[in-house]
Amino acid sequence: LLDKNIFEHIAVFRKQLPKARIEIVTNGDVLNEKRLRHLFKSGLSTLLISVYDGKKDADRFDKMCRNADLRDDQFVIRNRYLPEEQDFGITMNNRAGMMDNTVFKRPSLTEPLPKPCFYPSYNFFMDYLGDVLLCPHDWGKKMIIGNLYKQDLLEIWFSKLLMTARRRLFQGDRNFKPCNVCDVEGSLMGKKHAEAWDKLRDNSIQTETG
Repeated sequence: LLDKNIFEHIAVFRKQLPKARIEIVTNGDVLNEKRLRHLFKSGLSTLLISVYDGKKDADRFDKMCRNADLRDDQFVIRNRYLPEEQDFGITMNNRAGMMDNTVFKRPSLTEPLPKPCFYPSYNFFMDYLGDVLLCPHDWGKKMIIGNLYKQDLLEIWFSKLLMTARRRLFQGDRNFKPCNVCDVEGSLMGKKHAEAWDKLRDNSIQTETG
């Protein structure tokens, strides 16, 4: 929210992607009712506010959102002030094996987690260099799917590399980098998207062999 052009950016996204779900995650430091109204007037779908200082702050943000006439589905207050034994209210993970040498270590897995992951089925993650990564947890950039400065978005989104990764992860096969050392619970969201991709793949195979 510190970007002075944030409202213009959202408006451009909304104009180009009228049906897309546009979200922003913030700690709320510079948030007020005026900014809230402007964000949603520009085309924002949902605002996720991470609260670190306590329930009083959480209640303040809740009141602020309601005073700005936001619906319940337009904002989420995420409590990050819980005690350490509750992981501070955060879903902890090893960021695809990048937390081995940090203060709060979460070691890389020695064997791939035999669970599905739906992140690549509903998530498009690009860094400031234009590199498109498999998911937001690949901090080490171990798998670069493409680059938006050099390729078209749809070319990347439907690339063989990404389609193969989606299929393997949908089947619970994480035996490739960076997923082989990752402990992320990747099935909390996106199941319908993953099923749709799998169905699309099956239909494509039938068309080719029919």
